[in-house]
Amino acid sequence: MLYAACDIGGTNTQAALIDNQGKISLSIKRPTRQESAKALLDGAERILAELFETGGTDPAGLSGLGVGVAGVIDAVTGSVIYAPNLPLKNIQVTARLAKRFGVPVILENDSTMAMLGETSFGAGKGAKNIAMMTIGTGIGGGFLCDGKPVRGARGAAGEIGHMVIDINGPKCRCGRQGCLEALAAGPAIAARARAILIKTPEPGYLMRLTGGDPKKITGEMVAKAAADGDPAAIRVMEETGRFIAAGCANIINLFDPQKVILGGGVMEGGELLLASVRRALKETRLTSAFKADDIVPAALGNQAGLAGAAALFGQR
Repeated sequence: MLYAACDIGGTNTQAALIDNQGKISLSIKRPTRQESAKALLDGAERILAELFETGGTDPAGLSGLGVGVAGVIDAVTGSVIYAPNLPLKNIQVTARLAKRFGVPVILENDSTMAMLGETSFGAGKGAKNIAMMTIGTGIGGGFLCDGKPVRGARGAAGEIGHMVIDINGPKCRCGRQGCLEALAAGPAIAARARAILIKTPEPGYLMRLTGGDPKKITGEMVAKAAADGDPAAIRVMEETGRFIAAGCANIINLFDPQKVILGGGVMEGGELLLASVRRALKETRLTSAFKADDIVPAALGNQAGLAGAAALFGQR
């Protein structure tokens, strides 16, 4: 069986053709259109049309199209109820795409879809109780409990980016202060690095990446510079690791998963960030027998959500 996947994130939208073993045969990534709901969905349609044309695939012959969106999903109506980092509110998605491409469509929270990808084909394969944290433009979560995805009464389960880590921390886009997302997502990482370089310009790799202009810093640049040994970037990523560890500790104490899988673009920071998370977690007294080494990176990287589209149809 062949499926299509579309993963709509705060920065990029990805589309792919994938079989029922999680193997991706073709994928395309384009920037997410943020001007309006119409622009975003028009953009997603164009990416899917490009995917089908490039792959020589008739969408009507596919077994299904799985769509992941970073937000609160109503699976019954196929609508996005609310998306903090996207211009989507009470927007119907599945009926529009099903009509456009003539294929069955399932809408899912992007982190839940990524979790299904990892538990079906990646780092959580075979496990029955898994928590996944996706860290990118925002921070989301996906949970598997006794082998079943947790969606909650209103489709809002897993919004772990909005657990408060520091009540005196920066204001989050959700309106509260000190949310994990406001401290550890890509824009927060960039903001802390920017503040350091504006206050004390350091002639390191990170400054060179920006062309000498700290205002151009992105979270991706910080991760890349840290991996290259830049002192300012390393400080920021180690602090980010401590914030992520605090979020993981909360999840572990509440849920007691077999593993916590870390995915999303920020985790491309690699071993340095993962080591910081594990180190901070070792200093935390947990209510379970969870070990720091049970924090693992996503095996499928940024394609976990795409792989999850195939698993999604087996869950419904």
